Amino acid sequence: SGKAPAKPKATRVIDDSAREVERGARIVSVVPCDIKVILQMPRGNLEVVYPRALTLSRLRTMLRRHEYGECFILMRKHRIDMNLLYDLDPSDFLAHIATFVSQVTNIDHLNLFISSLRDEDTTKTLFVDLEAASAPSGDDKVAGKVNLVCDKLREELNRVSSQRYILPILTTYVRKSPPELADALLLIQRLMTKHDIEVARTLAQEGEVNVRDEADEEENDETDEARNVTARAALDYIVFLIDVDKLYDVALGMYDFDLVMMVAQKSQKDPKEYMNFLTGLQQMEPALMRYTIDASLERWPQALANIAQAGPDHFETALDLISKHSLHVLGLEIYKDDKERIGAVRNLFGDDLYFRGRKEEAGYIFFSCGQYEKAFSSFKDISHWRMALAVASKLGYSEAARKELSHELADTLRNLLRFDEAALLLGEHCGEYEAAVTALVDGHLWDDAIRLCLLHNFQETIEKEIHPAVLEAYRSATADLNEKRDKFARHATRLGIVRANKLQFAQLGIDPYTRRTRPDGDDDSVMSGMSAASSASGASSDFSSYSAYSAYSTSSYANSAATGVSFTTLNTTKGKLKKGLRILYVHLVPTLCLSGRHQGSKPGPKWTS
Repeated sequence: SGKAPAKPKATRVIDDSAREVERGARIVSVVPCDIKVILQMPRGNLEVVYPRALTLSRLRTMLRRHEYGECFILMRKHRIDMNLLYDLDPSDFLAHIATFVSQVTNIDHLNLFISSLRDEDTTKTLFVDLEAASAPSGDDKVAGKVNLVCDKLREELNRVSSQRYILPILTTYVRKSPPELADALLLIQRLMTKHDIEVARTLAQEGEVNVRDEADEEENDETDEARNVTARAALDYIVFLIDVDKLYDVALGMYDFDLVMMVAQKSQKDPKEYMNFLTGLQQMEPALMRYTIDASLERWPQALANIAQAGPDHFETALDLISKHSLHVLGLEIYKDDKERIGAVRNLFGDDLYFRGRKEEAGYIFFSCGQYEKAFSSFKDISHWRMALAVASKLGYSEAARKELSHELADTLRNLLRFDEAALLLGEHCGEYEAAVTALVDGHLWDDAIRLCLLHNFQETIEKEIHPAVLEAYRSATADLNEKRDKFARHATRLGIVRANKLQFAQLGIDPYTRRTRPDGDDDSVMSGMSAASSASGASSDFSSYSAYSAYSTSSYANSAATGVSFTTLNTTKGKLKKGLRILYVHLVPTLCLSGRHQGSKPGPKWTS
């Protein structure tokens, strides 16, 4: 009795063909070539309405004719979402964006259009065309729509007149996601006149709020008054759109104190809060000043680049910055040509890699910067014995110390089941070839063990150590194969019984759990129900029980899985025995035959292709 799947949330669609009016109202006339409809109310009075359906139909016709100016006025008058200008035909609007700019010349109208943009297709939500042949389909969200329209519109506005359309251009920067505030401030910076800069600097020197008011009163005698007002109006406008504190941070990050002062004048900040900070910054060296600003804004990559330019006296500050904010890769790039300091940066990078568990990489980083103790510890922790011995030589280990280290590493490798490496370490670095043979025997690496014995004339070791180990492995593998063969036979038999009974009950339309006939007699549903229920209980069923109920509590799926496991295990065992069988038949067939003849042992399994 599972819950029905949740239906996807339907898109909100508004029907513009319906309009609520007073009961008994009558249509007197529809004005030709217009969208007016005259109604007579039950009381006898006449009313003029503009049905939304007629308005939208008229707008669609006008947009297809590229009558953007009249269309905009109509949409503004009837409070229709401006997104329809683009959403009705996006490619056509972008192709005729120059026509749009030439017809919609009012600055406020352009700002209204840009501010209304959002990443949504209004033709699928607010303004569905009920006369269209098919209903709209797809997602109503349009990713990147606002950014695309802002970029295209800004290109056209700059082409026509960047000075005239300064406010709409600023709006295109602010409305993007994320907002391009730095570009907007750069535009305002280019509009700043000498008078603006002098006012800002006077405010910085005096530190009093009334200086701003006095400066505003003296603007009238400036010859470039129009341009000055435009710069201040632009800043006032962008402050209206964006939080002034965020704008202040962006201006500060541009390292332009004149611009910072202008933005600060528009904020509610007390000059005592920021004047001392800005005055202190202006007294610093340029690189250190930029670092301080970036650190205050938490722009750590830029802060590291600037503190690196401040000189070697601030290198410790750079190292602290790298360590605290994980800027190791950037630090390596910045100091790659500084041979005196690159080692310290690599050391920090190695520490970071080590504590994050990437010890092999940390070992190589430590080795490259001469931190051999740390490199040795890193390689030893991950049993990278070759590099551990190499670093030990760098550290001046004596022969006895290296031998002791080799024994320690060999024991670790054996615990990790890396017997071939342990044997190589014991043989080549310790000269203990018999111990190496023992490691190979423990790993069932018979070929390598015999090769090593023959190479060093350890014939007695072959007979006393390798041969008994091979025989023991043979007996163990034979017993294991016999057990798996019997288990496979049980599972195969069980699988046949379950499938046969399952098919029989399905043909009779009987539920195997309730022992009742299904009223619908749906064989497919019976089969699917049995499969689903038995899969849940099959994992815990006892294969040795053959009661009527347990025949269905263990599904065919569980039996199939069991037989599959048997095949997989058999293939794995055969892979392990492949090398052992060669040794067995080459070296030990006579011994095996004598052992079977005198002790009455059972013959081994019959191998078939």
